[in-house]
Amino acid sequence: MDDLLNAKTILEQYKMAVDESMIVSKTSTNGIITYVNDLFCEVSKYPIEELVGKNHNIIRHPDMPRETFKDLWKTIQSKKIWKGIVKNQAKDNSTYYVDTVIIPIVDSNDQIIEYIGLRNDITKLLESEKLLEKARIDELTNLKSRAALLEDLENRKDEILTLAVLDIKSFKDINDFYGHKVGDELLQIIARELREFLKDNCKSNCELYRIPIDIFAILSNANIEDMQERLEEFVRYLATKPINILDSHIYINATVGLSNSKNGKELYQNSDIALQYAKSHKIPSQIYNCELNLQKEIENNLQWTQRLNEAIYDEKVKAFYQPIINNKTLKCEKYESLVRLIDENENVISPFYFLDISKQTKLYSYLTKIVLEQSLETFKNNDFSFTINLSVEDFENERTVALLMECLKDSNIAKRVVLEITESEEVKNFNKTTSLITKFKNLGCKIAIDDFGSGYSNFNYLMQLQADIIKIDGSLIKNLDNDYASQSIVKAIVSFAKEMGIKTVAEYVHSKDVYDKVCQYGIDYSQGFYFGIPSDSLELQPAKD
Repeated sequence: MDDLLNAKTILEQYKMAVDESMIVSKTSTNGIITYVNDLFCEVSKYPIEELVGKNHNIIRHPDMPRETFKDLWKTIQSKKIWKGIVKNQAKDNSTYYVDTVIIPIVDSNDQIIEYIGLRNDITKLLESEKLLEKARIDELTNLKSRAALLEDLENRKDEILTLAVLDIKSFKDINDFYGHKVGDELLQIIARELREFLKDNCKSNCELYRIPIDIFAILSNANIEDMQERLEEFVRYLATKPINILDSHIYINATVGLSNSKNGKELYQNSDIALQYAKSHKIPSQIYNCELNLQKEIENNLQWTQRLNEAIYDEKVKAFYQPIINNKTLKCEKYESLVRLIDENENVISPFYFLDISKQTKLYSYLTKIVLEQSLETFKNNDFSFTINLSVEDFENERTVALLMECLKDSNIAKRVVLEITESEEVKNFNKTTSLITKFKNLGCKIAIDDFGSGYSNFNYLMQLQADIIKIDGSLIKNLDNDYASQSIVKAIVSFAKEMGIKTVAEYVHSKDVYDKVCQYGIDYSQGFYFGIPSDSLELQPAKD
């Protein structure tokens, strides 16, 4: 008896030694956890009651190949010991690595009764060995990473280099519509296209990087103007050649910022400043120069914020109306309601100067309210349809939505209202937006997608937002009479719209030549200076030859 007690005491000490030094678990023959020690709970961040009774795959990391576990089970079920490094996922979704030994335990009849897993946490060891090397390569695209770019800038600090950063516009929208798997595939395609383009078109040696999310960087000793020209060519190529994923044709818009310098830190910062400038001014690219100093822009924003506040208070915000013409009958059937400011000299101020600032300063909802109320008053006693522009911010603003709902219900005018949503804006809460659209359509409103073709032109977007009308962006229409790329895109948009029973409107129709092309391609409606400029009255100006 004493020998038995002594052996039991020794075994308990062994168990204590293992429990104190290793991550331990026991599982049944079908993988159900029956025991875990404190270290297992500590590293997995699960309390014991959330582990015991659960399948061991509760901590499996989605990156781990299925083949690894097939091999593990095949080994231990044949009563052999399995050894390997396993990547696990803790309760808080953090990742940890364990050097693992799985031992099958058999009874006196040589039948497996359970499995014991012994593990050592080697996360810090692996990170210290692999982090630097891994950080230099972007796993998704196999391009160099941001860490590699910063290191290369430091190593080449005595050279005058050109750095270009290329931003993919509306990439988040694509992720939202299709999911991250499609978004990842899109980035891989663009990375390949950009690598091949630089190989064929850039005489200087170019290093290509992917820095966070949807931005690519190109480091070169090329002339900066030459690099700008080449990359603008690539941007045009992306915009006119759709990427086909899941039977959808996605046109990609991109923006480029460039700078050159010996100072790597300065080079990186200045390229980003140039990129932000290009994006805010809606131009394809910008080379950094000291005149891009943001102080002047900040002062301008403050001045316009004050002017906006004063205009709202003094009732100097006015709705103007631009006619929309039926291309078959040449009759005006509807108008677009547009916002204007009237200054102290009674000059009419275009929204080009204040609309973006109004969104930044949270004054945009006031402008929407004013235009809505004035439009309802203007159109209540006639038969014209009219459109109201709604931004993503409007859909997020509960007061604006409530006001619009109330006005449409009370005025009995909803069947003549078209709500325009800008295609290039990022829908933040897609489920909420589509739910609101359904409510508006139930009241009788129609939905138009404004500026279609200025974003990534996802036709699935039209279906999910229940579009009745596509307004083709003016950048595609203004040169429609002589720009082959614009013609190709417009024909594709019109063909899809006709197939789906969606009406089309051409924006920026400014000449007879453009109007003739619009009619040739079967677009339903025209809007632009050729037929009438925005006005505070509904008088239709005659067409000009």
